[in-house]
Amino acid sequence: MIKVKVKTDTYIHSLEISGHAGGINGSDIVCAGVSAVVIGGFNELLRNNNKLIHIIREGYAYVELNNNQELQIITKTILTQLETIQESYQKKVKIQRI
Repeated sequence: MIKVKVKTDTYIHSLEISGHAGGINGSDIVCAGVSAVVIGGFNELLRNNNKLIHIIREGYAYVELNNNQELQIITKTILTQLETIQESYQKKVKIQRI
């Protein structure tokens, strides 16, 4: 299962994505979709602020954010895309707000 943890209160503080959807390695549509959203989204976040604390590796991605409005909009877009994937694949993607 792919787990998405969103640390939030008045704004999104961090976003952590971990795990795999459990399909055949290299051919799972859910993993591919989540990877595309996360990598593309993180690229845009870093394009706007290359000093963000972030980690990207196989099966794991993490970013810490500040209250910058532009970064928050990008992050909310990433979450909306992940929520859309979760709606179709509830057994493979879980989003948790903490």
